[in-house]
Amino acid sequence: MMDLFEEKLSFLARHRISNEIVGAITAGDLFVHNQNHPYDEFGLPSTVPHHDLLDELVNQFINWDFNQKLVPSLVLHISVGATRVQHSRKGVASRLRRLLCDYARDIKGFRYAFVQVTNPITKHIYTNKMGAQVVCTIDPTTWSWKKKNTQLFPYKDYKNGPIFDVLLELTKKENL
Repeated sequence: MMDLFEEKLSFLARHRISNEIVGAITAGDLFVHNQNHPYDEFGLPSTVPHHDLLDELVNQFINWDFNQKLVPSLVLHISVGATRVQHSRKGVASRLRRLLCDYARDIKGFRYAFVQVTNPITKHIYTNKMGAQVVCTIDPTTWSWKKKNTQLFPYKDYKNGPIFDVLLELTKKENL
């Protein structure tokens, strides 16, 4: 996680009046992440199955879904985004994600943003408001924890719906 902050692609949103932090988003270069933490299907399992599930999905995206060679500053990997409940439905989450994507495109030269979405509202922001495409959907209840035991289904009772791999093309804004 600390290497994400070194890339300077993470932001905080503050409430103007109180100066309290009301939102945060962390991101990094998917190429750098893949170089520093390559997927090892035979490696030791994580203590938290969710980490292995998301790592498996990232590996699938890189090797099958993306259809391009991964190079530096091509794909922004958005890892976590959060907004305080008291500030939800005020556009904070949408603006924070747009700001990050605009900055990554205009300042750092990224062409795509990749995010794994578990929340329907966050999916709505990326797909409906920002024009992203879902490239993969997985139902965690059917996922077997391959690193631990192929017969182990740690999320068989999961009730919060699918996980979506979402890809957003970071196109230049038209000059008006």
